[in-house]
Amino acid sequence: MVWVVVVAATFALGVDRAVTWPIGHDEALTWMWYVAEPWSKSFTHYDANHHVLFTWLAKLSAATFGDDTWALRLPSMLALLVYLTACARLASRSCDSPAFALCVFAAMTLGPRTLEYSFAARGYGGALAALAVALLQLRRGSSGLGSGVALGLCVAFNLAFAWAVAGVALAAWWTRFVDARGFLRMTMVAGCIAGVICGGPLVGASPSAFYFGASSLAACADSLFVDGLRLPDQGWLLSLLTGGAPLDRFEFVRDVARIGIAAVFVGIAGRAVMRRSAGLDGAADRIPGFALLVAATAAWIAHVAFDVPLPRERTALWVSVLAPLAWAELTRGPGATRLVARGLLAVVAIVLPLRTVTSTYFSEWWPDLRSIETIDAIVDDAVSSRRAGAVRVGSDWRVEPSLRHAVRDRTGAIVIDVARIAPGNAPIVVSAAPREDYLVLFVDQLARAAAIPGASLLRRFEGTAIVRVGSP
Repeated sequence: MVWVVVVAATFALGVDRAVTWPIGHDEALTWMWYVAEPWSKSFTHYDANHHVLFTWLAKLSAATFGDDTWALRLPSMLALLVYLTACARLASRSCDSPAFALCVFAAMTLGPRTLEYSFAARGYGGALAALAVALLQLRRGSSGLGSGVALGLCVAFNLAFAWAVAGVALAAWWTRFVDARGFLRMTMVAGCIAGVICGGPLVGASPSAFYFGASSLAACADSLFVDGLRLPDQGWLLSLLTGGAPLDRFEFVRDVARIGIAAVFVGIAGRAVMRRSAGLDGAADRIPGFALLVAATAAWIAHVAFDVPLPRERTALWVSVLAPLAWAELTRGPGATRLVARGLLAVVAIVLPLRTVTSTYFSEWWPDLRSIETIDAIVDDAVSSRRAGAVRVGSDWRVEPSLRHAVRDRTGAIVIDVARIAPGNAPIVVSAAPREDYLVLFVDQLARAAAIPGASLLRRFEGTAIVRVGSP
């Protein structure tokens, strides 16, 4: 009953945010580039934003329920329930203490990025669920069929999880959970499912499509923890970690975090290797440690040999599945190792939920919180200014997708035309005589708008502002 309550409460938190939080930038891109486009594009085009299996499910959901934000997120919400249930099963068998098993569950599910991306209209929720189910399917003497299906679906939901999928498959064979035939069956099934689903879009993909990731191990480590401390809503956490002087001591916290993350990885990898060399393999808790070691090593080799970006924040979400389970094995170790492992696990299980609960918007997409309010303010001002017909709103690439989603089904005398006024990912360029009636700018760009004759600030939010530049 405790696990039922915990899973239900966590799922309720995720669903509440999924139906109330505004669409994020990358979600809006998925909608704009694929969901709102013909099916043919999702079969033939690939980009890092195109999580193929999720895109198909989102298109089906949008066709059935409309393209409201909650409908786009519906496949992820269902995957979140599967993920939470699988994590409860995995966590309950990972520790000999129910209290620390709950800590493992919290570390797997209640990290801010983990929960946010679990219900977001992207492929991360489905990939997390499939990876957790694959671990549940592995039992001694397993045929590998069930895990192969889950691993194939994991890659189909998100290619960034391929490292973890390879790690789980190799770990299952290395720890003798599956024999050579089972391993071959697992990999063939996983490869066939992923190939059938992702093969078409990947045929014409170029290396430039795989652009998101970290350029160094330090940046990869920072993305797992430290980068979140820079966000506006995390001042309390940074102050807590720095003793009240966050700006002065941030670099120190960053260096300590890098060392800590490296130490955790070394501890997990070392424990897995030592137990294997001592012939103490064959238990389910061996697999996550080996899988994490293989996945991290494979990602690093691909980075060095082929310049593939290293996992970063959301593309490293598979760490949320493997690392807590691998760390849980250390909590059953001898002497000081047991005490340290349990202490760190308890700290993580407290800090992560606090960080998640106190966050009131997407950790990386917070400007999009005001997209609907932005459009409402522009429409109200246009009506009061007696404008008629089309009103042109200029923005840059960071705000354009969410603004387009906010105006997708608006009707009335005022027609909003959202236009990007900077090519690609270039910074916005404000001309002295803009064609736009309004500009939506980040607050650090307001100085550029001051040079426009007759421009006036209409409204300012936390990170963005509306500037009126055209005459009625």
